[in-house]
Amino acid sequence: MKAITKKISLLLMLSAVLFLSSCLDSGSNSYIGNEEYSYITSSQTSGTVYARTLAGYLITSPKIQQLTPGTAAFLTYQVTEETPTVALEDNMIAYKVNLGGEPIIIDQTVLQMTTAPDVPAVNFESIMDPLYAQNQLFGDLWLFPYTYKIKKGERVTVQFYKANAEESEQSSQNDVLIDVRLTKTGTPEANATDKVEGDYVVANMSSLRMMMADKADANGNLNIKFRYYRADPEGLYTSSKTYTIIIDKK
Repeated sequence: MKAITKKISLLLMLSAVLFLSSCLDSGSNSYIGNEEYSYITSSQTSGTVYARTLAGYLITSPKIQQLTPGTAAFLTYQVTEETPTVALEDNMIAYKVNLGGEPIIIDQTVLQMTTAPDVPAVNFESIMDPLYAQNQLFGDLWLFPYTYKIKKGERVTVQFYKANAEESEQSSQNDVLIDVRLTKTGTPEANATDKVEGDYVVANMSSLRMMMADKADANGNLNIKFRYYRADPEGLYTSSKTYTIIIDKK
């Protein structure tokens, strides 16, 4: 997994201060998105590939056109009153922007609807609140920033597994429990010492919407909790916070 190029503190603040910082950096008639979390999709009518950004803009460009729908990326862009547009479906438009750098494609994994393998635990230093949409606006892609300890020569991957029904019910009768597992590979260099690094991963959670609709309440709310091994205090930890997606039960 590639190392991050931005400070982990920026990821911590991303959801809370994105709009404020962008407004401060932008003029009253423009908006600047700086490495903004975005979901790549395409128009069902025109076939135009475009991005849905965290700030709510629909944007496209020659570089975005080359990306695969279903990808998650960090994009730097600017929208002004003079930015041209292109028509999408249902009276929607996308701004034709010039990106301020190459798209940063985010590593992506898929939720496994099986239990986690019984292997020795590897601890996370932390997992931060994910960025996600309760509906399918971002394709059920969840962005997880996390930190971990690693030695030079090692690599890490993150996988997501659905816990069995009995374990989920022990957590809560209305929650789906997801196990997040960190795996290390590679051989550390001689005399290498642990250092804390940060990264992010996107988890495709669309399987929950397709296969767990019967767990949703009468309003279509499906509640999710995450469980993972953490370093301090050491042990298996279940998130106290519940995350909700909304399933259309019509």
